Amino acid sequence: MGSGGMPSSHAATVMGLAASICLKEGPESSLFAIAMVLAVVVIILVMCLLVIMVRKYDMLTKFSPLGEIMQFVKMETKTKKFFDG
Repeated sequence: MGSGGMPSSHAATVMGLAASICLKEGPESSLFAIAMVLAVVVIILVMCLLVIMVRKYDMLTKFSPLGEIMQFVKMETKTKKFFDG
């Protein structure tokens, strides 16, 4: 099994960092607070990137070789919305 790619692997890395700091330093530590702020910022940026990718799907498929990748992202987003309700 491979990594989820740029946005997913970055989000997983910062959440793993925050979790390991929480286990080692405790949830009351300032280091954990900094790690959580970093994790939230990265996850928000990842979500914004995915929204932009889905919105620009039609343009990218016409002018870019990334069309197949974008079709997968759009399909994955629709599937998630279907199952989440």
